[in-house]
Amino acid sequence: MLVVLLFGSMLIFILLGMSISFAIGLASLLVIMASGLNLLTLVPTSVSAANSFTLLAIPFFLLTGELMGRGGISRRIVELAQTLVGWLSGGLGYVCVVASMFFGGVSGSCTADTAAIGSVLLPAMKKQNYNMPFACALQASAGTLGMMVPPSITMVILGVTANISIARMFLGGLVPAVLLMLAFMVVVFFHARNHRYPSEPRRPAIAAAKSVVVSVPPLLTVVIIAGGLTLGIFTATEAGAVAAVYALILSLIYKELSWRDVGPVVARAASTTGMVMLLVVTSSIFGTVMTMLRIPESLANFFLSLSNNPLHVFLLINILLLLVGTFLDPTPIIIILAPLLMPIIMRMGIDPVHFGVVFTLNMVFAQISPPAGVPLFVSAGIADIPIGKIFVPVLPFLGATAVVLVLVTYIPDLALFLPRLVMP
Repeated sequence: MLVVLLFGSMLIFILLGMSISFAIGLASLLVIMASGLNLLTLVPTSVSAANSFTLLAIPFFLLTGELMGRGGISRRIVELAQTLVGWLSGGLGYVCVVASMFFGGVSGSCTADTAAIGSVLLPAMKKQNYNMPFACALQASAGTLGMMVPPSITMVILGVTANISIARMFLGGLVPAVLLMLAFMVVVFFHARNHRYPSEPRRPAIAAAKSVVVSVPPLLTVVIIAGGLTLGIFTATEAGAVAAVYALILSLIYKELSWRDVGPVVARAASTTGMVMLLVVTSSIFGTVMTMLRIPESLANFFLSLSNNPLHVFLLINILLLLVGTFLDPTPIIIILAPLLMPIIMRMGIDPVHFGVVFTLNMVFAQISPPAGVPLFVSAGIADIPIGKIFVPVLPFLGATAVVLVLVTYIPDLALFLPRLVMP
């Protein structure tokens, strides 16, 4: 009965338009009151959930993304992508994917990626008579590539919650990220061929060389973060701090950010951090309530009763994550489900890094799944079109993501090759 109350009330709150964090928190509160537990027992849970040194990486990475976006980095990355792939038929579509991949390695946030690159490219695609629902679906999908590469905030939260090496997950996500990028480009290829989209003119050699030179410093952010973590020079939190300072210096050098702009940029990063941490706290309380109701034990027994084959269990986990992802954001999904699933993963002998990369790929799928995918709303807002018009054009990108998800799930070396090579 309490289980029905927990999930039923949460679903009702979400359908009523309540934010995810409050819906999760209130549902947990109802169950606690109905079970007669002392509310003060939640205080240690709330404090311990937020009191994590590693979670300090989140505000630093968010600040890095804000600084890079405000400092003109997105425009320079778009120019680099135009130099590399803009000359192809349907060039702006390829530019969207490549630029989003690059910027994802700077921001670590699919929302920031979609907004920064979309604000530059979606108006340009509109001028060239691209099908705008498709263009919005493309930008929303490409924006999720940032979840798979350093400094992915999703991987940071997952690493902290499930006690998985963040550095190894960063490395493990690189090959799947490239596969995902190529899969999205295949979708663009067929759409561009059917609609005969134009290509961008080839840039003169001097202009092309200049775009490469000016875009190298921001792209070094990925090297700094991944390299520092891999070599053990600093922790994830220290990497975030170094990246934020580097982004500030770079933005000031480019002269598109003044000291007067730093305050509002920090305020936006702090506001986003507050929302993330509220989700962390309420989701941890929700997870505690589920533990009290013995849901983890029941879930583990259910999965193991269906099959003892790790591949079959992984399939069931993927289905669960995809279903839950249609109405919940990645943060609560991670904090609620990762502790439930890790015991199953360990009993099945599945590598935690492999699980972490597959989990993140499921979150990529969830972020572009109608009706609750946040990047879809961001891109629709930029293009000023109804969100419902994007639901059909996004299906090919969901299909492409599903193909990559299946490959990475059943070919573990795609996720484990780099971590084993660099960090044996």
